[in-house]
Amino acid sequence: MSVISKSRIDYYYDSHLTEEDLMGYNKFQADLVKYLLKLLEWLFHIEGWYVALDLNVYMTPDPREVPTVPEIAVYKTVVLAENQDDNISSWRIDPPEFPPPAIVLEVASKDTYLKDLVEKPETYARMGVKEYVYFDPRTRRPKDSPKLKVWRMTQGRAVELPADERGRVWSEELQSWLVPEARWLRLSDGNGQMRLTGEEAERAAKEAERELKERAWEALRKLGVDPESLG
Repeated sequence: MSVISKSRIDYYYDSHLTEEDLMGYNKFQADLVKYLLKLLEWLFHIEGWYVALDLNVYMTPDPREVPTVPEIAVYKTVVLAENQDDNISSWRIDPPEFPPPAIVLEVASKDTYLKDLVEKPETYARMGVKEYVYFDPRTRRPKDSPKLKVWRMTQGRAVELPADERGRVWSEELQSWLVPEARWLRLSDGNGQMRLTGEEAERAAKEAERELKERAWEALRKLGVDPESLG
């Protein structure tokens, strides 16, 4: 499915700053958000599903509606035409063409964490989101802010998912373990293999190719053959 049009409603906050716009990121938060964006884009690169960053999301046709702005949102089944992402400044939920995101991720800060924890689970439940991931990367976070918290939406309600003994939480939407690792949030598959970004996957493939070549050359040397002589 491709998005071929967008809402014609002239939303006030598409041309004016929202509360989130005024907060901004520190460098580490920005690095973490960029990493998670790349990771999710690569995770769904075969399907080509839309992964959005800081997109204004609306639930009504009211042009004065204050949008919800997920840091990262994954719109499963939505495949954009080439360069169409450049023209999308907001998203009014209007299924089936404009579905709610399947999963959203928020990276906590001192200005956002209470709203992220208290208000947004129910906001995302009403929106039709299936999973909501909250992650606090701060080394000195307040006692009322957990490191990782994940909700699964059930019958319009946000239900917290349990962590395992290692602190991981399984995400049905990502088919991955969510793994808190110091100040980073990692993803791993059902076997515990770490999910990679596209760049990391390319480096891993090159390293595997290099190791395979080294083993082949070593085998030739044991047979008395100089690999360099083979051209």
